[in-house]
Amino acid sequence: MQTEIANNLFCGDHSWQLVINKNSKHETKIKELYTQHIQDSRPSINEPTADFGPLADDYKMSKLLMPKSDFTHDGLILPKSCEKYVTCWKISLNIALKLKKMIGRDSLVIDATANIGGITTALAKHFRYVAAYEINPDYFRVLEHNVNCYNFKNVTLINEDFTTISQFVTKPKAIIIDPPWYNHDASFNQDMNLSEVPLTELLTNLFTLCPDLLILVKLPDNYPVANYASIVFYKKMKFVIYDLPNWQKFNLDKEFQDFLRLSVQESL
Repeated sequence: MQTEIANNLFCGDHSWQLVINKNSKHETKIKELYTQHIQDSRPSINEPTADFGPLADDYKMSKLLMPKSDFTHDGLILPKSCEKYVTCWKISLNIALKLKKMIGRDSLVIDATANIGGITTALAKHFRYVAAYEINPDYFRVLEHNVNCYNFKNVTLINEDFTTISQFVTKPKAIIIDPPWYNHDASFNQDMNLSEVPLTELLTNLFTLCPDLLILVKLPDNYPVANYASIVFYKKMKFVIYDLPNWQKFNLDKEFQDFLRLSVQESL
Protein backbone atom coordinates (compact mmCIF):
# COMPACT_ATOMS: atom_id res chain seq x y z
CA MET A 1 0.00 0.00 0.00
CA GLN A 2 1.35 3.41 -0.98
CA THR A 3 1.28 5.74 2.00
CA GLU A 4 2.90 8.88 3.25
CA ILE A 5 4.35 8.37 6.73
CA ALA A 6 4.63 11.34 9.06
CA ASN A 7 7.02 11.48 12.02
CA ASN A 8 6.52 9.16 14.98
CA LEU A 9 4.23 10.87 17.45
CA PHE A 10 4.89 9.40 20.88
CA CYS A 11 5.35 6.10 22.62
CA GLY A 12 4.31 4.28 25.75
CA ASP A 13 4.82 0.58 25.31
CA HIS A 14 4.72 1.12 21.55
CA SER A 15 5.91 3.63 18.96
CA TRP A 16 3.04 5.03 16.92
CA GLN A 17 3.05 6.62 13.49
CA LEU A 18 0.60 8.87 11.70
CA VAL A 19 -0.23 7.20 8.39
CA ILE A 20 -1.85 9.23 5.62
CA ASN A 21 -3.36 7.21 2.80
CA LYS A 22 -2.76 8.56 -0.70
CA ASN A 23 -5.33 7.13 -3.14
CA SER A 24 -4.41 3.60 -2.07
CA LYS A 25 -6.44 0.49 -2.81
CA HIS A 26 -7.04 0.23 0.93
CA GLU A 27 -8.51 3.74 1.08
CA THR A 28 -10.67 3.04 -1.97
CA LYS A 29 -11.99 -0.11 -0.30
CA ILE A 30 -12.80 1.82 2.88
CA LYS A 31 -14.74 4.39 0.85
CA GLU A 32 -16.66 1.61 -0.93
CA LEU A 33 -17.55 -0.04 2.37
CA TYR A 34 -18.79 3.18 3.99
CA THR A 35 -20.67 4.26 0.87
CA GLN A 36 -22.52 0.96 1.11
CA HIS A 37 -23.07 1.52 4.85
CA ILE A 38 -24.57 4.96 4.24
CA GLN A 39 -26.87 3.55 1.60
CA ASP A 40 -28.20 0.96 4.03
CA SER A 41 -31.08 2.02 6.28
CA ARG A 42 -30.00 3.14 9.74
CA PRO A 43 -31.12 0.79 12.55
CA SER A 44 -33.93 2.04 14.76
CA ILE A 45 -33.18 3.14 18.32
CA ASN A 46 -34.51 -0.08 19.86
CA GLU A 47 -32.94 -2.45 17.36
CA PRO A 48 -29.70 -3.90 18.70
CA THR A 49 -26.97 -4.30 16.11
CA ALA A 50 -24.36 -7.01 16.04
CA ASP A 51 -21.60 -4.43 16.01
CA PHE A 52 -22.61 -1.52 18.22
CA GLY A 53 -25.72 -2.34 20.27
CA PRO A 54 -28.84 -0.12 20.50
CA LEU A 55 -28.34 3.28 18.87
CA ALA A 56 -29.31 6.75 20.02
CA ASP A 57 -32.18 8.52 18.28
CA ASP A 58 -31.71 11.17 15.60
CA TYR A 59 -32.18 14.06 18.03
CA LYS A 60 -29.34 12.85 20.28
CA MET A 61 -27.21 12.20 17.21
CA SER A 62 -27.68 15.75 15.90
CA LYS A 63 -26.99 17.24 19.34
CA LEU A 64 -23.87 15.25 20.20
CA LEU A 65 -22.05 14.40 16.96
CA MET A 66 -20.67 16.94 14.49
CA PRO A 67 -22.36 16.90 11.05
CA LYS A 68 -20.24 15.58 8.21
CA SER A 69 -19.11 17.74 5.28
CA ASP A 70 -22.41 17.01 3.51
CA PHE A 71 -24.29 18.39 6.58
CA THR A 72 -25.75 14.98 7.44
CA HIS A 73 -25.06 12.35 10.09
CA ASP A 74 -25.43 9.45 7.65
CA GLY A 75 -23.30 6.47 8.59
CA LEU A 76 -22.20 7.82 12.00
CA ILE A 77 -22.69 5.60 15.04
CA LEU A 78 -23.81 6.77 18.49
CA PRO A 79 -24.57 3.85 20.84
CA LYS A 80 -27.06 4.68 23.57
CA SER A 81 -24.52 3.49 26.13
CA CYS A 82 -22.21 6.36 25.13
CA GLU A 83 -24.68 9.26 25.19
CA LYS A 84 -23.79 10.51 28.67
CA TYR A 85 -20.05 10.51 27.94
CA VAL A 86 -20.02 12.48 24.67
CA THR A 87 -19.43 16.24 24.71
CA CYS A 88 -21.91 18.17 22.55
CA TRP A 89 -20.30 18.87 19.16
CA LYS A 90 -20.87 22.64 19.35
CA ILE A 91 -18.96 22.78 22.65
CA SER A 92 -16.24 20.51 21.21
CA LEU A 93 -15.81 22.81 18.20
CA ASN A 94 -15.76 25.87 20.43
CA ILE A 95 -13.00 24.35 22.56
CA ALA A 96 -11.04 23.36 19.44
CA LEU A 97 -11.26 26.92 18.08
CA LYS A 98 -10.18 28.47 21.39
CA LEU A 99 -7.26 26.05 21.57
CA LYS A 100 -6.23 26.78 17.97
CA LYS A 101 -5.97 30.48 18.82
CA MET A 102 -3.65 29.59 21.70
CA ILE A 103 -1.28 27.10 20.03
CA GLY A 104 -1.82 27.40 16.27
CA ARG A 105 -3.16 24.92 13.74
CA ASP A 106 0.12 23.12 12.95
CA SER A 107 0.23 21.31 16.27
CA LEU A 108 -0.13 17.81 17.65
CA VAL A 109 -3.09 17.62 20.04
CA ILE A 110 -3.96 14.51 22.04
CA ASP A 111 -7.45 13.49 23.09
CA ALA A 112 -6.63 11.27 26.06
CA THR A 113 -10.21 10.02 26.56
CA ALA A 114 -11.67 9.85 23.07
CA ASN A 115 -14.73 7.64 23.71
CA ILE A 116 -16.49 7.54 20.30
CA GLY A 117 -14.95 10.71 18.89
CA GLY A 118 -16.99 13.74 19.93
CA ILE A 119 -13.98 15.91 20.79
CA THR A 120 -11.55 14.00 18.56
CA THR A 121 -13.41 14.86 15.36
CA ALA A 122 -13.70 18.53 16.34
CA LEU A 123 -9.93 18.62 16.89
CA ALA A 124 -9.32 16.86 13.56
CA LYS A 125 -11.23 19.63 11.81
CA HIS A 126 -8.93 22.34 13.18
CA PHE A 127 -5.50 20.78 13.80
CA ARG A 128 -2.93 19.23 11.52
CA TYR A 129 -2.24 16.22 13.74
CA VAL A 130 -4.51 14.57 16.31
CA ALA A 131 -3.89 11.46 18.39
CA ALA A 132 -6.83 9.84 20.17
CA TYR A 133 -6.64 7.32 23.00
CA GLU A 134 -9.56 5.07 23.96
CA ILE A 135 -9.04 2.21 26.40
CA ASN A 136 -12.44 0.51 25.94
CA PRO A 137 -12.24 -1.85 22.92
CA ASP A 138 -15.96 -1.54 22.11
CA TYR A 139 -15.90 2.26 22.18
CA PHE A 140 -12.67 2.18 20.19
CA ARG A 141 -14.37 0.30 17.35
CA VAL A 142 -17.06 2.99 17.20
CA LEU A 143 -14.39 5.71 17.36
CA GLU A 144 -12.55 4.11 14.45
CA HIS A 145 -15.78 3.81 12.47
CA ASN A 146 -16.78 7.45 13.04
CA VAL A 147 -13.36 8.91 12.22
CA ASN A 148 -13.34 6.94 8.96
CA CYS A 149 -16.87 8.09 8.25
CA TYR A 150 -15.73 11.73 8.45
CA ASN A 151 -12.84 10.75 6.14
CA PHE A 152 -10.25 12.37 8.41
CA LYS A 153 -6.69 11.37 7.48
CA ASN A 154 -4.90 13.35 10.20
CA VAL A 155 -5.95 11.24 13.19
CA THR A 156 -3.97 8.45 14.84
CA LEU A 157 -6.17 6.12 16.91
CA ILE A 158 -4.73 4.14 19.82
CA ASN A 159 -6.65 1.47 21.73
CA GLU A 160 -4.51 1.85 24.87
CA ASP A 161 -4.62 3.23 28.39
CA PHE A 162 -3.39 6.83 28.17
CA THR A 163 -2.11 6.79 31.75
CA THR A 164 0.64 4.33 30.71
CA ILE A 165 2.40 6.98 28.59
CA SER A 166 6.05 7.03 29.59
CA GLN A 167 7.60 9.13 26.83
CA PHE A 168 6.74 11.54 24.00
CA VAL A 169 8.67 11.13 20.74
CA THR A 170 7.04 14.17 19.18
CA LYS A 171 5.85 16.45 21.95
CA PRO A 172 2.20 17.53 21.79
CA LYS A 173 1.18 21.15 22.26
CA ALA A 174 -2.00 20.26 24.14
CA ILE A 175 -3.82 17.33 25.76
CA ILE A 176 -7.53 17.16 26.49
CA ILE A 177 -8.68 14.92 29.36
CA ASP A 178 -12.29 14.11 30.17
CA PRO A 179 -12.10 11.96 33.33
CA PRO A 180 -15.17 9.97 34.36
CA TRP A 181 -17.18 11.97 36.87
CA TYR A 182 -18.66 8.84 38.44
CA ASN A 183 -17.23 5.43 39.31
CA HIS A 184 -18.66 2.10 38.17
CA ASP A 185 -20.66 1.86 41.41
CA ALA A 186 -22.26 5.29 40.63
CA SER A 187 -20.31 7.02 43.43
CA PHE A 188 -18.73 10.38 42.65
CA ASN A 189 -15.18 10.18 41.32
CA GLN A 190 -13.76 12.46 44.00
CA ASP A 191 -10.17 12.60 42.74
CA MET A 192 -11.16 12.51 39.05
CA ASN A 193 -9.19 9.29 38.67
CA LEU A 194 -8.39 8.04 35.20
CA SER A 195 -7.69 4.29 35.26
CA GLU A 196 -7.26 4.61 39.04
CA VAL A 197 -4.61 7.31 38.60
CA PRO A 198 -5.62 10.53 40.42
CA LEU A 199 -5.87 13.54 38.12
CA THR A 200 -3.27 15.47 40.14
CA GLU A 201 -0.75 12.65 39.75
CA LEU A 202 -1.46 12.31 36.02
CA LEU A 203 -1.01 16.04 35.34
CA THR A 204 2.21 16.13 37.36
CA ASN A 205 3.57 13.23 35.30
CA LEU A 206 2.58 14.90 32.02
CA PHE A 207 4.20 18.23 32.90
CA THR A 208 7.34 16.32 33.89
CA LEU A 209 7.41 14.72 30.44
CA CYS A 210 6.54 17.91 28.57
CA PRO A 211 6.80 21.21 30.49
CA ASP A 212 5.43 23.33 27.60
CA LEU A 213 2.07 21.56 27.52
CA LEU A 214 -1.39 23.00 27.79
CA ILE A 215 -3.73 20.52 29.48
CA LEU A 216 -7.49 20.99 29.26
CA VAL A 217 -9.57 19.06 31.78
CA LYS A 218 -13.35 18.73 31.52
CA LEU A 219 -14.96 18.91 34.98
CA PRO A 220 -18.43 19.35 36.51
CA ASP A 221 -19.35 23.03 36.71
CA ASN A 222 -19.44 22.96 40.54
CA TYR A 223 -16.11 21.14 41.00
CA PRO A 224 -13.76 23.46 42.97
CA VAL A 225 -10.92 24.98 40.94
CA ALA A 226 -8.28 27.48 42.06
CA ASN A 227 -8.77 31.01 40.69
CA TYR A 228 -5.32 31.09 39.06
CA ALA A 229 -6.36 28.48 36.46
CA SER A 230 -8.02 29.58 33.20
CA ILE A 231 -11.58 28.29 32.93
CA VAL A 232 -14.06 28.10 30.06
CA PHE A 233 -17.60 27.62 31.39
CA TYR A 234 -20.49 25.81 29.71
CA LYS A 235 -23.82 24.52 30.98
CA LYS A 236 -23.16 21.86 33.67
CA MET A 237 -19.46 21.64 32.81
CA LYS A 238 -16.24 23.59 32.49
CA PHE A 239 -12.88 23.14 30.83
CA VAL A 240 -9.98 24.05 33.09
CA ILE A 241 -6.78 25.02 31.26
CA TYR A 242 -3.51 24.26 33.01
CA ASP A 243 0.02 25.17 32.03
CA LEU A 244 3.12 24.44 34.08
CA PRO A 245 3.20 27.77 36.01
CA ASN A 246 -0.38 27.57 37.26
CA TRP A 247 0.00 23.84 37.95
CA GLN A 248 3.05 24.57 40.11
CA LYS A 249 0.95 27.12 42.01
CA PHE A 250 -1.67 24.42 42.59
CA ASN A 251 0.94 21.98 43.92
CA LEU A 252 2.31 24.59 46.33
CA ASP A 253 -1.14 25.72 47.50
CA LYS A 254 -1.75 23.19 50.28
CA GLU A 255 -4.52 25.33 51.71
CA PHE A 256 -6.54 25.11 48.49
CA GLN A 257 -5.85 21.38 48.17
CA ASP A 258 -7.28 20.86 51.68
CA PHE A 259 -10.26 23.01 50.73
CA LEU A 260 -10.74 20.97 47.55
CA ARG A 261 -10.78 17.68 49.45
CA LEU A 262 -13.27 18.99 52.04
CA SER A 263 -15.53 20.58 49.43
CA VAL A 264 -15.75 17.44 47.34
CA GLN A 265 -16.35 15.24 50.40
CA GLU A 266 -19.14 17.52 51.61
CA SER A 267 -20.83 17.35 48.19
CA LEU A 268 -20.95 13.52 48.21
